[in-house]
Amino acid sequence: MVHSVGRYVIKNFFIIVIISLFMILSGCVFYDGEIFIAYNCDAEIEKSKASHGEPDEIDKYDSGGYYTWTFWYWSEGFSMTFTWGTNIDGCKTSQHTFSPIGD
Repeated sequence: MVHSVGRYVIKNFFIIVIISLFMILSGCVFYDGEIFIAYNCDAEIEKSKASHGEPDEIDKYDSGGYYTWTFWYWSEGFSMTFTWGTNIDGCKTSQHTFSPIGD
């Protein structure tokens, strides 16, 4: 009886470890008791660069798995902000316009 209980515990422990490793390797992250799919904004950033070219300036804020990058297109009069990472579901984008500066 003791051996079968011990085998049961060890078997379930290894199953949990294997499932956890699979989730981590496939891009899932745990944050505050919730599971998020690890995601970045690479596709959205590349789409922006393809449409508007390289930005005049890039502001990057990276902290503990949270990322906010703002692409400034000063001469065109707008900025694009890309946010992803910890506690963010997917890639969030926002665009702001202003009077063009420079050229």
